[in-house]
Amino acid sequence: MKSSSEKVQYARSAIYTLLGLLEPEEANAVLNHLNERFGRSLLIKQDLPRVFTCEELAKRWRLHANTVRLLAANDSRLGAFKQGRRWLVRQDSLDAYEQAKTAKKIKR
Repeated sequence: MKSSSEKVQYARSAIYTLLGLLEPEEANAVLNHLNERFGRSLLIKQDLPRVFTCEELAKRWRLHANTVRLLAANDSRLGAFKQGRRWLVRQDSLDAYEQAKTAKKIKR
């Protein structure tokens, strides 16, 4: 069984992941609301990393969403992680992956 501090840490991690799906202004509004609701600063405002869904990456790369899902599930270099049923990719992981792909194309 998890201790209460582990549960809080897990909840914070989940909230930050979900906030990454929002625009920065919306994420800050949600953080303010949660902090006011609980009467203390449970969540620390920080620069939340942008998180992309498979659908967003499919549009960006001009691929089918199912192709991106397969890539997320099978290519560890992409750095995708699963939140519920959705595959998500953080901005920094995506940038590193795209730079590596670009460098590989240039070497050819």
